[in-house]
Amino acid sequence: MNLKDMIDSLDGLFSLGLILNRTLGPLHRIHSSPSPFTHMIHSRFSSPETLQAHSSHPVHVDVVKDYVLPICDDVLAVDWVVEDLQGPLAPPPGSAMRVSLLKLKEGEAAAKDEVLGVVKESIGSQGNLDGVDQVTFGENISPLRAQGYSIASLVLFHGLSELEAADTNGVEESTFAGEKIKEHLESAIGDTHPSKVKDMIDNLDGLFSLGLVLNRTSGPVHRVPSSPSPFTHMIHSRFSSPETLRAYSAHPDHVAVAKEYVLPICDDAVVVDWVVDDLRGPLAPPPGSAMRVSLLKLKEGEAAVKDEILGEVKESIGSKGNLDGVHQVTFGENISPLRAQGYSIASLVLFHGLSELEAADTNGVEGIFAGEQIKEHLESVIVVDFVVPPQ
Repeated sequence: MNLKDMIDSLDGLFSLGLILNRTLGPLHRIHSSPSPFTHMIHSRFSSPETLQAHSSHPVHVDVVKDYVLPICDDVLAVDWVVEDLQGPLAPPPGSAMRVSLLKLKEGEAAAKDEVLGVVKESIGSQGNLDGVDQVTFGENISPLRAQGYSIASLVLFHGLSELEAADTNGVEESTFAGEKIKEHLESAIGDTHPSKVKDMIDNLDGLFSLGLVLNRTSGPVHRVPSSPSPFTHMIHSRFSSPETLRAYSAHPDHVAVAKEYVLPICDDAVVVDWVVDDLRGPLAPPPGSAMRVSLLKLKEGEAAVKDEILGEVKESIGSKGNLDGVHQVTFGENISPLRAQGYSIASLVLFHGLSELEAADTNGVEGIFAGEQIKEHLESVIVVDFVVPPQ
C-alpha cells in the first residue's frame, strides 16, 4: 500500500456522484510552523448534507480505513460553507492555494464572530488583487477532526509566482495581518484548568438524556505504560449496536458538546470502537475496578494478516478472562477508523482493582500482547491503565 494507491482510491470516489471537485497532492511548503503534514486533499461539495453523506458512505469509510489511515500519521480536516462561490469551481492546474487555519485561545469562543468579521475584512479584500482567482473563508462546521481549528480560509492565486509576490508581511502575512485577530489566536499550548475538564465530563454525562448511551465511564488516566503520551483522560462508553453509536455520534447535541466542551481543551484524541457479540461480566464497570485498554497499529502492508492477528489476540487475551481478579475481557477490530490514527485492533481487560492489574502485569509494557507472532506485525501499541472513579 502506498501514496499512489491512496490517491487512486480517493479519486475513485467520484463514482458516488457526491463530489463536485477534488484536488490533491504534495504540499509546496508549510511556513507557519514545523508540521508533520506532507499532502493536502481539497474537495468541494454542493452542500453540508452532501458532505455528510459522502463522509459516512460505506465506500468512503472503507477507502479511508484501507488506504488513507494506514499511511497517515496525522490528519487535520476542516470544512466551511461558501454562500456565493466566485471564480472557478475546479482550481486550474498550475494555480497556487494558500490555506490558513486559525485556532482561538481558550476562552475566546465568544470572540469568534468578531474574529470572522476581521478575517472577512482582511482576507476578503484580496479577492480584488491582481493574480488572485478566488477567496473563500468561514467557520469550520466539522469540529471532530479539526484539532481545535475553528476558522479557515483559502486564497487561490493564478500561480506560485503571484502567491510569492503577495507574500510580503511575514509568516501570518497576507491573510491575517490584523492585531485584532492575532490577540485571539492560540500560539502556545498550556495546561487545561481542572474546571474545564469538569465542564467537559459534566456535559458528556448530560448526553445520557438522549437515551442512546448504555454506560459511560470517564476520568483521568492512571498511567500510560506503553510510551510517553499526551493522553491524560479516558472516556469509555457502551452502546447497544453500531447503528446506535452512529446515531449518537451524529446527533446535534453530541456534536455541540464536542465542539464547545471537548475539542477546545483537547490537543489530541484517539477514538476506537469495536463490537462485542456476547458481553460477559458487568455492563457498567464497578467503581474502583481497573481497566487496561490496548490499541494496536499494524505496520504498513500488514492489513492482509489482520484476521490472523485478531486470532492471536483472541488466544492471547481471551485466556485472561479466566484469571482470578479479572471481571471482563473484550477485543475486536476498530469499526470507526476516521479518528483512530491508524489503530485498528483494540482490547479491554477489566480487573477487580488496581492491585489485581499490577499483580497480573508480569510481561512488561506490552503485557497482553507478548507473543512474537503479534509483535512482528505491529508498528506501535498504546496501553492505557484507568481506574474507574467513584460514582
